[in-house]
Formats: sequence, C-alpha cells, structure tokens
Amino acid sequence: MPHGGALSLQPDRPAAASRQRVVKWSSFHDLTRDYLSNSPSPEGFAAILEAVDNGDVWQLMQLSEEMESKDAHLHGVMQTRRNSITALDWHIDPAVWPDDQELADDVAAFVQESLENLNTFPTTLEHLSTSIGPGVSAFEMVWERSEIVETIDVPGHRLTQEPSIGPHLRVMTDENVWPGEEMPPGKFLVFTPRYNAGFPFRITLTRAASWLYLLKHFAIADWAAFCEIFGIPFRSVTIPDGTSPGDIANVQEMTRDMAADSWGVFPEGTELNFTAASPSGSCHRDLVDWIEKKQSILFLGQTLTTDHGAVGSLALGRVHDNVRTDLLLGDLSKEARALKSGMIGPMVRMKFPNRDVPIPNFVREVHEEKNVDAARLVLDQITKAQELGLPIDPEWLHESLEIPKPKETTADVQGAEPEKVEDES
Repeated sequence: MPHGGALSLQPDRPAAASRQRVVKWSSFHDLTRDYLSNSPSPEGFAAILEAVDNGDVWQLMQLSEEMESKDAHLHGVMQTRRNSITALDWHIDPAVWPDDQELADDVAAFVQESLENLNTFPTTLEHLSTSIGPGVSAFEMVWERSEIVETIDVPGHRLTQEPSIGPHLRVMTDENVWPGEEMPPGKFLVFTPRYNAGFPFRITLTRAASWLYLLKHFAIADWAAFCEIFGIPFRSVTIPDGTSPGDIANVQEMTRDMAADSWGVFPEGTELNFTAASPSGSCHRDLVDWIEKKQSILFLGQTLTTDHGAVGSLALGRVHDNVRTDLLLGDLSKEARALKSGMIGPMVRMKFPNRDVPIPNFVREVHEEKNVDAARLVLDQITKAQELGLPIDPEWLHESLEIPKPKETTADVQGAEPEKVEDES
C-alpha cells in the first residue's frame, strides 16, 4: 500500500505528467460533506467502517475529522501526539558512503537546501502527521526541470480505493470522481504509518477511538438529561378547587418562567412547592473520565500528562512528558523512512540521473531532557570521593559534569619551561 519504493518516473527525464497538478481545489469535493457523525449509532458506525473496508477510505478520514472537531479531549490528545513530531527541528544527514563520502555530503547538502527553499514543505510535514488517527495521509509533488517546486496536500476526504482495480489508493478529482486518479510513486507520497499487509485500515487509531467516541456521546447525553431533571429544583403548584381556567393558565405560565424571573403572583390558596435536587450523577462523570483516560492511553500511551488527579503528579508527568517515548520514536522512524523513499529518493535520482548515488536521511532533532536526579547523584559521588581522598580521572570528571576541557593558549605554551637537556659529556 505505501508508495515509497521504486520510482516510476524515468530517472533522467521527469514525465510530463509530473509537472502537472493533479489535485486542485474543488467546490464539489472540498465543500460537500455528509456529516457522518451527526446521528451517531452503533449500527451507523459499523456501516461506515464496513464501507471503508469496501474501498470508501474517505469515510474513515471524514469520520476522524468530525470526531476530532466535536470531542475536545480527543482533539487535545491527537494534537499532542502530532505536535510532538512537528515541533521538532529537522535536518538531512548524509548517507555513509565509503567509496565517495564527499559525494554523499554534496547530495545531502542539495536535499537540505531544496527542502528549505520549498515553501510548502513545512505545512506538508504537518499534513503528514494527520495520518496519526485514520492511518493515512498523502501529498502530491509538482516537478519542474527535475526539481520539486511545490507540494500539494491531498485532502483525506478524497481518498478512495477500488479493490477490483488494485490495492493502491486513488484520489477523486472533478475529471475522475470514481474510481479516482492514480497516485503513482514519484508523483505522490502516500504515507500509511501502520502497515497491515493487504489493507492498512482495518486496525487504526480512529477505528478504536470511534467506539469510545460513541460511548462518550451517549454518556454525555444521559448526563445532560440527568442534570436537566435533577440539577434544578422541581417546582410544583397545588391549585384549590374552583380556580378559573384563566387563573390556572396564569399560574402555569408564572411557574414555567420562574427559572428566569424568580418570582410570581399566585391566586389566594395556591400552594407553591420546591423539591430539592437529587445528589449529583457521579456515575456519568466517572464513565466520561474513564473514556477520556482510554483516549489518552490510545494516543499518548499514558494519562499522566493529561490528568494529574489522584493517581498522578507533576513529577511523574515530567517523566512521561507528552507522548510515551517508544511511540514518539516509532512515529519519527516511520516519517523518516517514508520521506526518504517517497520524496528524497526521487529528488536525488532526478538530480543525479544514471548514477549510483547515496540517498541521505531525514532526521528529527530529539533533545533528551537532562536527568537532574542522576546528575545530582554523580555530584554527590564526586564530593564523597574528594572527602575520602580518592583519585579522580580528569577525563571522566569533565565528561560527567559536562564541562569542556580548557583550551591550551599561546601564553601557556610560551610560559612553559623548556625541557632541560643533560650534558652527556
């Protein structure tokens, strides 16, 4: 499914189609919405996921967008997972090429400069991160004179697949609504971070989140109904026999409006009662809290950065900052592999045709947070060793304290005493 391998374009001459823009803004495709989650139900969500399995990948993408826009907590954890990637700086590392390392360095410098000058590349990197959830994102590359001059993000609600044609995804256009235009490698990069052989959309974060979203929708609806019934004191009126229909109508109107007016004038003999509200519906709150914790675990691998509550603490949250480390490193590795094979590889082959050229690597700059407790322990050990008079290796001392060694100055050299030469005679 992912297009990141062989380049379909001729390495020495880009195909004419590569210089044409396939994905264009469309009022039909980009303004029209089906609002799949407006009346959520288990049957409706099951039908959506079944349609995805039959090739309507756009429904999974649209469902993911709608759930994220309607669920504040879900939106928050998804953005945290994506921002943990996109907030990192990046650079291009040259490949290790023993035969000609200078060439490998030149190739990396070319890719670095090209991507830095590509104005659309930063937003395309953000678009790639939206694959976290539905499990796919794609962008188009526009070529001119063997170089990429623009990247165009493919809207997820335009992705489709026709199983009878083949396993690759296609993009719906005004000219080809169904089954859509092909997205050949070298022209498009289709990123599926979780690859399942044959069909990558049967196990995705969006599928798992959809059932939590559905359960949360009904839990909040029930909670709102509970608050409406039991959260406000119930007003009841006893009207004496013989009250005229007009007075009854006035009493009904005043009782109904008391929530805002807080006063009323009733006929003599009318008895007004306020029944105290029932205790809070903690079961609804507990259910919503449980669902949100599962959402956090699903996307972040832990809950400590979103809920410090009774079981978490700020210190523990710092240990597991934002996203669990193995999830973040996995996301970075998949992003780097996809860009290397699907974008950087074609760039290099177009620039250096008919040559065996090393492909450089896309690298995110991950800065590990210093372990203050470990540093304090090392300092205590050094202090104790000095108290006991134990010799300490200067090399290890500079390395442990992360203190650079002093540079030897010219004055030091000039001030040094010359070596004495013994007179053998």
